Amino acid sequence: MVVLPPLLLALGLAGAPDAVYLADLEASRMQRAANLTREDGWTALVGLHWLDAAASTSIGSDPGNDLVVAHAPAVLGRFHLQNGRWLFTPAEGADVVARGDGTALAGPVAMTTDREAAAAGGSATRLQAGSLHWTLIQRGLGTGLRIWDSEAPGRVGFKGLNWFAPDPGWRIEAAWVPHDPPRTIEIATVLNTLEPMRNPGALHFERDGRKYVLEALADEGDAQLFLIFADRSNRADTYGAGRYLYADVPALNGTVLLDFNRAVNPPCAYTPFATCPLPPPENRLDLFIEAGEKRY
Repeated sequence: MVVLPPLLLALGLAGAPDAVYLADLEASRMQRAANLTREDGWTALVGLHWLDAAASTSIGSDPGNDLVVAHAPAVLGRFHLQNGRWLFTPAEGADVVARGDGTALAGPVAMTTDREAAAAGGSATRLQAGSLHWTLIQRGLGTGLRIWDSEAPGRVGFKGLNWFAPDPGWRIEAAWVPHDPPRTIEIATVLNTLEPMRNPGALHFERDGRKYVLEALADEGDAQLFLIFADRSNRADTYGAGRYLYADVPALNGTVLLDFNRAVNPPCAYTPFATCPLPPPENRLDLFIEAGEKRY
């Protein structure tokens, strides 16, 4: 007996895209669920705390700490800024290690933030104690302490994702119209901040005889375009703050395939501690896009 993958069952015998495409789509959806539930996935994110550059900040499970974190030792350690670098000093007796190689911390360690690491082509510092691990991020509000917990309720209680059945009609060829020179768009975030993002061009496409435009985001040299969009399905079926879609950079003939079957929810659909960029006004479509990931 041959058991069909869920996507093939959903399509039945209707004129469907080929089996290779469906298998790839099924694999990508399974991989997405796996990524969300990793120990460093969005469902495991339990904290985002903005550090005070003028103060020393203690962290631990004891209520006397500046930052109180469940599943931490009573006193885990302290963060402070010194000569422009953030240092973490573990408390005496706290078992803190470098995530990855497991090297135990014997004293203060300078922490590289995500943006410092990106600029240098390296990796942000990640430290771990028990089920917790943490890193530092830089955003419009300053430097934030981002904390994951492998025992987080969102991770332990994850029940899977909901998707529209794949529909070949939502694989749409769009015309690429570059901005010369590339623009910068101020993208609003869930933090009520604005993040400047590079906007190299726009995608023009048609659906049911109507024309639509999506402004694309990408840094120079990126292999994919990043699309943050909202549509009329957000009112009931899909995440209220919009969704994300990635597409390959334009082909030689100036076209881009928009496969809305691969549209996904932003991280803030799974945790209140994400810093999600939101759809710009240009990307709010008067269109029901009944494809891709549904509301979680």
